Amino acid sequence: MVRRLAASWVGMPRPWTIRLSWLKNLVVGAYANETRAHARHFWIPSFRVLTMTTRPDRKHQMIDTYRRHIEPLKLAGKPGLFLFGYRETLAAHNNDPLAMPWLSGTGKETYLDGR
Repeated sequence: MVRRLAASWVGMPRPWTIRLSWLKNLVVGAYANETRAHARHFWIPSFRVLTMTTRPDRKHQMIDTYRRHIEPLKLAGKPGLFLFGYRETLAAHNNDPLAMPWLSGTGKETYLDGR
């Protein structure tokens, strides 16, 4: 039975896997921040998770996913840990991620250079 079930999954398109793997990255980033694994293993005092998308509406879907799945876990740490951007915004700022505005998980606009 297991072999037959596994074989039937091989040929099936799985659009949900992309969504789940991105959500998994959010969970791993939040957990790494909570446990300070980046500081213990790599001596990096802090980090941010930057996510770039090709569609402006997708950026808001990602923020919604963050709010529904990560915020309730209380693992997110500071609100600026996860930042979301749009490719066209990056291009409008001479492909400089420090100069472009990013949206935090709370929907607040922020800059990487501390403006």
